[in-house]
Amino acid sequence: MEGVLPSLLSAPEQAGALSDVTVNDGPEKGTRVIWVRNAAGMQCAVHPDRGMDIGQLLYRGFPVTWASLHGAPGPWGFSRGVSDSWLDTFAGGLLTTCGLLFMGKPGMDGDQALGLHGNISHQPAREVAARTEAGGGFVIEGRVSESAGLFTRLDLHRQVRIPMGEARVEVRDTVTNVGAESSPLMVLYHMNFGYPLIDPEATRIAWPGAVRRLWGEDGDTEFNRVLPPGGGGETVAQVDIGPGPVEVVVENRRWLGGVRLTIAFDSAQFPFLFHWRMFRRGVYGIAVEPATAGLEGRAQERALGRLRLVDPGESETFGVRVALAPWDEAGADD
Repeated sequence: MEGVLPSLLSAPEQAGALSDVTVNDGPEKGTRVIWVRNAAGMQCAVHPDRGMDIGQLLYRGFPVTWASLHGAPGPWGFSRGVSDSWLDTFAGGLLTTCGLLFMGKPGMDGDQALGLHGNISHQPAREVAARTEAGGGFVIEGRVSESAGLFTRLDLHRQVRIPMGEARVEVRDTVTNVGAESSPLMVLYHMNFGYPLIDPEATRIAWPGAVRRLWGEDGDTEFNRVLPPGGGGETVAQVDIGPGPVEVVVENRRWLGGVRLTIAFDSAQFPFLFHWRMFRRGVYGIAVEPATAGLEGRAQERALGRLRLVDPGESETFGVRVALAPWDEAGADD
């Protein structure tokens, strides 16, 4: 059991455990949530009814992630393909999955009306399983499908792994075209963080390349810092990343004596990286967004000749790793 002395425990659940629950009231009523608690002081929630998204993440009892005012409502309140209705049920959390057939801005692609960020986050999963691994650690798996018409269907198999003794979440996705025709594939991981990790007096962000503003309202161009809460709206920037492994580091030198959060992925899977921020009072948070495509929508990707297609039977794999560590363990300089 990683980092834990089994001889000191009366039961393995004393160090960490899985809890599979159904919510009984509010907009989440009837939804399934799998909670994981490990020996490193980390807790996180996996939502099988929301595309196997990962919701709230806590570290040493404190929230790390940003949560929207909607909570994590059931998928039945979502209006598929309607402009920006995605925002009405956007939950935030560690990972809201965008795609699979399209993501980015709403708009038309030929005669198809496509809504903001796609449908997969509102599709319930099947074949959901959660288990404790021999020697410690946890695995949650499920399969989510998105289909259109009579010929198009993509299946996403998600595996979430959490070790017993480290504050780390690993996500591995395999998307397979099980339909009868070639299909577009667009994926974005909307990873959302808030206070107390995101604090204007203590938070710095290290990006793996130059950051350039795409659009926004706050007027700031120093994207390695966060601003105090104010009255502005959202801002979106793009990070220029090179080939190979990519890391984004969010550091807070004050919270819990110093905390470092690292997001790691491979640019071969996600050649784009975006940064969303909203520093308005009452909606204070940021997002780190690895993506397979730009944000202007599927028609724009098609026009630029870079729309990714998967043939029947073909699969694509994606993944991300999120790790938290105390400032001193992270090896950072003061």
